Amino acid sequence: MFMTIAGVMFAIWARVALGRNWSGTVTVKQNHELIRTGPYALVRHPIYTGITFAVLGTAIFDGEIRSIIVVVAMLSVLTHKMKIEEQFMTTQFGSEYTSYRQNTKALLPFLW
Repeated sequence: MFMTIAGVMFAIWARVALGRNWSGTVTVKQNHELIRTGPYALVRHPIYTGITFAVLGTAIFDGEIRSIIVVVAMLSVLTHKMKIEEQFMTTQFGSEYTSYRQNTKALLPFLW
């Protein structure tokens, strides 16, 4: 249960850190900026990290194989969405995003 709560809190922290830059779809807002502070200093996609931890925590708590299948399916969808967002951010921010990408892992600090 701790993983679930921690994951949700991490995702909320990331959403707050994005502020006016957040959108449900991949889009450029007026005066859009690259956020690299808070949870974005740890990973490039902290909302996805938080969601993944929350769902994984729930799956572990549930203890059913179907829950693990949901986690794998969700990671597959998020990986696809991350690729789209990465391309968009590289187009939008160029070398600034490329540098950020080289120095900050996508989902798990120091690993992935």
